[in-house]
Amino acid sequence: FGGADLVMNNAAIQPGSTLFGSAESWTRILEVNLWGVINGAQVFGPGLVGRGKPGAIVNTGSKQGITNPPGHPVYNMAKAAVRSFTEALAYDLRQTEGHRVSAHLLVPGWTTTGTAEPQEGAWMPDQVVDYLMGKLAEGAVTLCGVRSSESQDAAGSRQMPPSFLLTAASGWRLASSAPLYPRFGLLP
Repeated sequence: FGGADLVMNNAAIQPGSTLFGSAESWTRILEVNLWGVINGAQVFGPGLVGRGKPGAIVNTGSKQGITNPPGHPVYNMAKAAVRSFTEALAYDLRQTEGHRVSAHLLVPGWTTTGTAEPQEGAWMPDQVVDYLMGKLAEGAVTLCGVRSSESQDAAGSRQMPPSFLLTAASGWRLASSAPLYPRFGLLP
């Protein structure tokens, strides 16, 4: 697997959950939403690092992993853990001799996925990929929180509002329009 330049770990299900739900439901959500990301990074990461060329691992998070709204506690917890895992992965990769591989967290906001009907204000997957690739080319990692009311400009073009900006260039720096707890070097 050492030939990849970009590994995208995009794993998520949201079947609904409750704090007192079944162990089977909790296990399934965590296996997909958290372990899918961890397994992808562990399978591809050593090959990316070992080849000595620039590369990136992008893990898809969720705004719910940051804001923790009520209603889907296991999904929120898994996506918060993806954020923590990505922070740790980025740190470890920065400590690697030669530091040619980076880790990034993508939080695309409201995106039409799978076979769902496109909704007004929601991004299409190709728009998220185009945005991500542009930001990677700039050397930034963008953690995007898109609110549907902000997702289109006056001309109707979908725009990614600067709700969150996260960069791994010299450690994690965070510029945010929403208050977040400073930790692990995150600066509000």
